[in-house]
Amino acid sequence: MDEALVTMHGKPVLTAGEVACRCGCGFALVKPELLDAFRVIREAAGRPLVVASGCRCEAHNAAVGGSLPSSHVLGEALDLEVGSSGQAYQLVALAIAAGVKRIGVGWRPGHHVFHMDVSHEPPFLYPGERSRLWTY
Repeated sequence: MDEALVTMHGKPVLTAGEVACRCGCGFALVKPELLDAFRVIREAAGRPLVVASGCRCEAHNAAVGGSLPSSHVLGEALDLEVGSSGQAYQLVALAIAAGVKRIGVGWRPGHHVFHMDVSHEPPFLYPGERSRLWTY
């Protein structure tokens, strides 16, 4: 499970263990477009980026309250741990520059995350509204 996943350019980006479903089922689908965006963001950030949530099987996605359809189930999204609002701000700017299509920033006590998503379909978060940037 620790083998490196690679982009189409042959550069190591993440290990399967970093992106695999946290339930332990072994599901580890990641689209090349997401790997490329993550690589660009990580190199530009100049610091380690920790994956809080990568792929999710449908059962685990339901267990954690994920949306349907979920970009995590489709291999189109990663959630990264964020330590400060400054780090979140930096990641938003880097993600936009890297071509990330959808961004979410979550600030809950003890759980700060940055959602990056390469899906071409905006999510329906509020009735009648399709968002590309949101907080939760």
